Amino acid sequence: MDVDGRTLPGISMNVRIDGYAVVTLNPKMESILRDGPGEMKCVEEEWRWYGMLGNVNMNVEVLDFRAFIRRAQQRNQAFFKTLRLY
Repeated sequence: MDVDGRTLPGISMNVRIDGYAVVTLNPKMESILRDGPGEMKCVEEEWRWYGMLGNVNMNVEVLDFRAFIRRAQQRNQAFFKTLRLY
């Protein structure tokens, strides 16, 4: 759906959509995720939430910005180490 709640043309409800969001997880955002639509679950040690919005056939993953940066640093560290640049 678009921002006005209209269904986007040409996308069947049988198509599964994967949605990703990078946010700053704080108590207000966690409350929105916990109480909002869908069945969002918290993965505390990873600062990540995931769930499904069944009414639009969408899988959603919400990742904290700090965890996003940490994951990128871990990936790059392994890459640089392999290239012997680290």
